[in-house]
Amino acid sequence: MKNVALKYVGENGDEAEVIPSKFIPLTFADLFPSNDLFQIQAKVEAGDATINGEVIDKDSTITVPIKFNSEMSVYAIVIDGWLPITFRNSKWLVPDRNLISSIIQINSNNLNDKNKATKWWLDFIKESDITINPMLYALEGNTRKKPSYKEFCTSFDKAVEKLSIYFPKGRIISYKSEMFYSAGYSILEEMADKQNDEINFLLETAPLVLTPYSNRQIGKIQQEIDEIAIKYDIIGKTFLYFLVISCLYERNDNKYFKAARKVLKPTSRYTEVDAYNTISDINALNIFIQLWSIFKQPYPICTRDEGLVAFWSGLNPIKISSRNKKIDIEFTFNECLFPSLNTEQRHQLADSIKEKIQSN
Repeated sequence: MKNVALKYVGENGDEAEVIPSKFIPLTFADLFPSNDLFQIQAKVEAGDATINGEVIDKDSTITVPIKFNSEMSVYAIVIDGWLPITFRNSKWLVPDRNLISSIIQINSNNLNDKNKATKWWLDFIKESDITINPMLYALEGNTRKKPSYKEFCTSFDKAVEKLSIYFPKGRIISYKSEMFYSAGYSILEEMADKQNDEINFLLETAPLVLTPYSNRQIGKIQQEIDEIAIKYDIIGKTFLYFLVISCLYERNDNKYFKAARKVLKPTSRYTEVDAYNTISDINALNIFIQLWSIFKQPYPICTRDEGLVAFWSGLNPIKISSRNKKIDIEFTFNECLFPSLNTEQRHQLADSIKEKIQSN
């Protein structure tokens, strides 16, 4: 997908112009560059790059340091990590409710600092040939609980209307008949079947990870979390379990970004509304994975949620496959999400969880 051209001028006057065929996904660490200088890597086909006017006649991979004129605020979640929304390697966009809500505010000239940054990024693609699916806006609803069928339809239509205003040349997916609305709502009903157990799991475990524990205490708390997860059939079925135990194995310093905590937002008075919001965020990842497993092409989830992007990138999925309608995901237990553990301890934790999944 060649829809972006880059021009780089070095301090010594050298000039490079490239039309990337694909941008290489960024990692957890890339979310926090020094001096706001992002190292963007891209694959370039023969003939699509020049250095000082000389055409490069072979395929290559380039690294371009870029300092953007606005803070990084709109991310595309992709299979191997994340990318700035402009570099997402797809004509598709699947924006989450938070991003669409921001677009609605921008349409109404509500340009607070965060919306200004959002608008700066979206303006790059505003006039481009893109296809947008607004289903996440409708699936989450605006009442912080499962929307009714009528609320789902109303939210979907509102998102289509507002996105069409902002992206006049875009193709906004709309439902033309009751059959399509019913199919979309069936996704919500399928997720709702397990939602009560997920909410109860978070209500019981979020208070357990409010504060750091000593090494002697952590084992006991881990066991308690595991027992709750088994009770609600959570282990191996959702990312929520990893979200909670990642909070348990944080370091008690500011060296690492606490991605899981940013998504879970645990408090001493954690409520069903808090749990619902967390589950909605994780469901966006679930839908992303399902879309990829079905269509085998990227449908990037676009969001302003740095915590969710960091959590996904920290999981660092190395293999996603599907068989007999079952999706298998292999990911790494690395220091991004489990910074208080050394390499051997992370392997032990991973092996322990695998055993629980197999025996459950």
